[in-house]
Amino acid sequence: SDALHLKNNREKIADKLKDLTCPVVCIGMKFENAYYVGTDGYSAMKALVEHYIVDHKMSKIHFVKGVEGNGNAEERYRAYADALAEHDIPIVPDRITQGDFYVDGGELAAKEILNSSLPFPEAIVCANDIMAITVCDILMEKGYHVPGDVVISGYDYSVEGQNHYPRLTTIRSRSFELGEKSCEILIDAINGKNPDKEVL
Repeated sequence: SDALHLKNNREKIADKLKDLTCPVVCIGMKFENAYYVGTDGYSAMKALVEHYIVDHKMSKIHFVKGVEGNGNAEERYRAYADALAEHDIPIVPDRITQGDFYVDGGELAAKEILNSSLPFPEAIVCANDIMAITVCDILMEKGYHVPGDVVISGYDYSVEGQNHYPRLTTIRSRSFELGEKSCEILIDAINGKNPDKEVL
C-alpha cells in the first residue's frame, strides 16, 4: 500500500477499480467493493508506546505521524494519543510532527525536535521505518547517541530498519501472512465462495 499513501494515487486507483468485474483484494488500504486485508496497527502501536511509558518510565515521547488522512497513519497516531491519555500524560502539540511516511517527514521531525524549546524527548515514535531511520541518522550526525540519549522506533519491520545501525526498534507488519491471506481470499472469491470482506 506504499503507493497509496498519497491522496492523488488513491483517487487514481479507486477510479480504475470501479469498472472492474473481477475480485480485487487490497492490502493495507480500503477501497469500495474490494476485499481488505490489514493488520491491527492500533493495538501494536499502543503496546509499543505503553512499553516506553510503563517499562521505561518515559513521559517525553515525540510522535511522527504519517500522511494526513491516511487510515494507517491516523490509526497509529490514535494509539499514541490513547496510550498517553490512559497514563495521564498530557498530549503536547509540539511533540507531534506531521510527517509523510517518507524521508522528508523524518527530516522535518528532526528539525522540529532540534529546534524545540521543550526538553529533549526520551523516545521518538515514528509511524514507519523510513522516517525513523531518517530521524536516527540526523540526530546521530548531531552527536546524539541512539539509544543512549533517545530511543527511536518505527513501524513495518523493513529490511532497511533491520540492517540499520543501530538496529531499529520496529513493529512487524506480517507481510508474508498478509500476502498469503490475500491469495486465499482471491481464490475463494474466484471460486464463487463468500470470503469475509475485511480481515485483520
